[in-house]
Amino acid sequence: MNKKHNRSWFSIVLILFIFIVVLSGPSAFGEKEVVPKPTAAISLGASSLTGTYTTGSYGQGTMRLVYQYAPLVSLTLNEVPLVIIQIPSEIGDQLAGNSTKQAAFLKSLTGTVTYPLNTLANQSFDIQSTSSNVVKTYDEAMHAVVFTYPRSTNLLTITNMWKVDMTIDAGVLYKNSITVPQAYNSTNYTAKGTLVAATEGIVISTVNTKTATIPSATFGIGNYPVLNITSPKLNDTMQHLGTIISGTANQTLDANYTYTADITYKTRAGTIIKNANLPVAANGSFTTTLETPYEYGDTATAILKATSKINTDAYESQPSPLITAQWSVQPAIITSPKVGDTKVTGLANETNAGVYKAHVTINQISYDTPLQSDGTFALTGIPALQSGDQISVTIDGYSTRTGERLVSSTATTITVIYNMPNLAISQQFERKNANDTWEIATNTASDQEVRYTITATLQNSNAVWNKQKITVNIPVGLIDLKEITLTKISNNVETPLIAPTLIDDNTSPSLKSLFSQINNNPLTIQGDKIRIQFSAKVIREGYPASLISKVWLNGETDNTVPIPEQTNSLSIPITDGTLKLIEVPSTIAFTNIPVPSKPQTYNRTNTAGTIKVRDGRVKTTTWQLFVRERTPLTNANNQQLQQSIIYSQHGTDTLLNTENQPIFTHKAENNQVYELAWQASDGIRLKLAPNPAIKINQHYTGELVWTLTDTPS
Repeated sequence: MNKKHNRSWFSIVLILFIFIVVLSGPSAFGEKEVVPKPTAAISLGASSLTGTYTTGSYGQGTMRLVYQYAPLVSLTLNEVPLVIIQIPSEIGDQLAGNSTKQAAFLKSLTGTVTYPLNTLANQSFDIQSTSSNVVKTYDEAMHAVVFTYPRSTNLLTITNMWKVDMTIDAGVLYKNSITVPQAYNSTNYTAKGTLVAATEGIVISTVNTKTATIPSATFGIGNYPVLNITSPKLNDTMQHLGTIISGTANQTLDANYTYTADITYKTRAGTIIKNANLPVAANGSFTTTLETPYEYGDTATAILKATSKINTDAYESQPSPLITAQWSVQPAIITSPKVGDTKVTGLANETNAGVYKAHVTINQISYDTPLQSDGTFALTGIPALQSGDQISVTIDGYSTRTGERLVSSTATTITVIYNMPNLAISQQFERKNANDTWEIATNTASDQEVRYTITATLQNSNAVWNKQKITVNIPVGLIDLKEITLTKISNNVETPLIAPTLIDDNTSPSLKSLFSQINNNPLTIQGDKIRIQFSAKVIREGYPASLISKVWLNGETDNTVPIPEQTNSLSIPITDGTLKLIEVPSTIAFTNIPVPSKPQTYNRTNTAGTIKVRDGRVKTTTWQLFVRERTPLTNANNQQLQQSIIYSQHGTDTLLNTENQPIFTHKAENNQVYELAWQASDGIRLKLAPNPAIKINQHYTGELVWTLTDTPS
């Protein structure tokens, strides 16, 4: 029986050997056999990969991957076979960069590994067996589990195989801080498997590569008995050039676990910095301080980790929502630019640290100028601004790492306008003098002709006074307005305009005003003027103490912006414009006069005496002063002393009677009061001769009349 068995074995071997020779191309007539290269031998096999999805006893997802390779012919590999199982990327991404997780993942696998025992038989071992001589490793670059089998030197048949049957349990992974997200394509997970020779290296794309899909879009843990751990929450307080990132566990902490947090910080350029194993305080807070400040656009996320204090369970949450470093940039406040300016200035009240520049665009031409430490900026040396130019300014924040612009404020836009006109108002007052010519004066007289010249001058450059409105209150005390004119003066060229209109005006003290509105004739050049002129006459009687005139100006700028109303007032005192005798002695006394025995002249007892005359006339002429007796000296008995009063001047005596006697002549040089002061022997005196009418101890009184005239007697 055994013999027969042995003969059968020999026959089979012989047939297989011949088959190999034929396939290999034997040498004719006994030439040396050509042995295939190992990789060529491995390619002479059949591969398969299957993927299934089931749920475990807790409803958790389980993923079974079965890769099998069997030779199609009898051959000898003489190689170290590698079975490479590329796990779904959704799992591989969770293991990236974390050797601890990779080791835990390998340890979590269940299933078997199988490989040839001899020519006809295979042997299987638990996937975690240490006596299988199969080494499990994880290749991070390929997201793959690599099973390294013992070198195969035996002659193989088609009944031999290399096989990996492995199951991944979502619940077990979860307890090892590995959480598998939803399928990236939202439909299923994908895996690949292959067998290669160790000399080929770890490659996944070979002739033996197969692909399998696991028909589930999720790989959850169901009701698996695990710690409930959720994503932490980072405080969204990252501001440009800060260094602190903080957060909270965002859940109630279990006293049976030690909690830590990992914060992953990523720059805009893609540099990743991971601050791991940050202690979580009892209140759930955690924080880290970066060595270098973060910038606008940098991001951070965190995971929460929990390690059991009583067993080897370890959990890791899903990443927290991403937070991004912000940079709040305040917009510019532009100092109102005016026509003719060669700079643009402004202010930005920035509260965050950083490098700032003002980005100024003028009619689509852009400039950049630094923001100073006090928040001001000044763009100088630009062409003179024109009316209507559009200026837009943004405040830009720049990277301290690369110098690139990171963020911009909202734009502040303004239109260049003319300066607000600065108007100077002047009033020139003139009176007509005795020569019938106008003279500038600071006062006037009743019944005098006067003239007002009101001038509004544009004081500043690059300004426009448009739609000018001018109101002149007519002073109380003026009559006979005439010669009313309105003139524009530009570059010393005078252009007559429509004369102002005399209107009723309840706001004017005289209830009359001159009013003018000028259209389409703006003042645009510094020094341009609008002039109003009119003449009038001061009333003779009942005149006020002063002529008070008031001017009101307003209008618009070139950009239809109303200008503030401006006013100007002028007060001109009025004097009496007539010839007037202001003062004569009211009482002239002669006391203790003895009865004369011969003609005798007596001086006044009150020797002082003054006569005052004021000539306020514009056209002065010589005036004369006359005096006469209205009543001779008369006593109580009606006894009169006829022709007893004389007027003495410069040694000449004039006997007074009832006729006007000229005593003084003068022509005024001005309107000042003229005083005629008497010496003791001048003026009114008493001249007596023996007369029966002279009575002892009698009191005599008389009355004189003074007359001032501007015409010769």
